[in-house]
Amino acid sequence: MVELQMKILAAVRHPGPAEAIVPVIRFLRSQGHQVVLIGLNNNSIETKTLGGSVSIFNRNNMSHIDLVDLGGSFDLSDVDSKWTNSLIEKYNPDRILVGCSTQEQEQVIRCIENALIIAGSDHSIPTLQLVEMWGCWTSRPQMFYPDRFAVADEFTKNVVLKRGAPERRVKITGNPSFDAFYYGNLKQPFVKNSEFAGTRNFVYIGQVSPDNFTTL
Repeated sequence: MVELQMKILAAVRHPGPAEAIVPVIRFLRSQGHQVVLIGLNNNSIETKTLGGSVSIFNRNNMSHIDLVDLGGSFDLSDVDSKWTNSLIEKYNPDRILVGCSTQEQEQVIRCIENALIIAGSDHSIPTLQLVEMWGCWTSRPQMFYPDRFAVADEFTKNVVLKRGAPERRVKITGNPSFDAFYYGNLKQPFVKNSEFAGTRNFVYIGQVSPDNFTTL
């Protein structure tokens, strides 16, 4: 049976979500799916706080397009439908995948991630947002809700639900960037370039809660 090869339009702004989405993009491409990946640098005053994902993609040799190179004189924090419609027309995606770059609850912006969620709804294209930690997703208008939230764990799920996400759309998938720790070679040290080079102790991965910022 031949699997359907999909065209996927993906976008991520910040480094953290980029780290989480890199293994997903790598796997999708290895399965023959066509993935157009859009990132954003943080090399200028305009992109300093809005971007950073490009450096992660470069470090991982992940082919991508920098949002600023796509042309158009639009506000990066207010991407309009006319521009996203042109992306949909150009790439004709079957699915839309976006990261969940941090935003203040009082200042939810129409960034490329949120704008593509709206475009997916407008064009009946299924959308998925990868939420790699609870602090990334804040309460926001329903027009910014994807068809599916892929969240890191039960804790993140509960926080996202409390902030308004519909339960039927939230699925626990884990954080893909942590898979390397699980599947890694136990005899191979992760640390190579520091005073601890050649050693392998343990990896602690935890999350603070919204009302308690102490994890240890």
